[in-house]
Amino acid sequence: MKKRRMPALLLGCLLTAGLTACGGPQADPENDPSVQLPNPMVAYEDARFPDYEITGYPDREGMTPTAFLDSIGALDEHTLAAHCIHMTEEDLQLMKRRGAGIAHCICSNTKAGKGVAPMERARQLGVGFGLGTDGPSSGNTLSMFDQMRMLPNAQKTANHDRSLFPARTIVRAATRGGAEVLHGTDYGYLAPG
Repeated sequence: MKKRRMPALLLGCLLTAGLTACGGPQADPENDPSVQLPNPMVAYEDARFPDYEITGYPDREGMTPTAFLDSIGALDEHTLAAHCIHMTEEDLQLMKRRGAGIAHCICSNTKAGKGVAPMERARQLGVGFGLGTDGPSSGNTLSMFDQMRMLPNAQKTANHDRSLFPARTIVRAATRGGAEVLHGTDYGYLAPG
């Protein structure tokens, strides 16, 4: 499996507190002791933190969490970003240019009252995404069918457009979409048998 170098400080930050607690680049990825991360690397907005941790990030750091990942070379086709509730248009454009994907966990986002990720805009731009369940305590379910039901309801409401996310698009997000953002070629299909 291909590995990539990542500063240990960033790894700990991503795994323990999400991008919300990460400051600007505090370690030099080329020279500091580092760890190997398997691909894909998962970056996330942690639902345990208040919204101001993400929305205030650009004021504190001069860039969004997505731009921060890009600035240290960690945003690429091996990055799978979860939640993505507070993505800006520039963030989505950057995700598209770098080939990064999104794990959309709509049930946990709505349970936490954190908001609705701009998945329709991500879809329009061609940013790859699949559905995720997050975890039973954060979303009350591990059912992909619940995610499939919530995705169109939330997007139609947030965008005031009842035509969004027809069944074909929803099933694709739950199957091939998820497999593609994980670079899977032998799974993510519905077939007889």
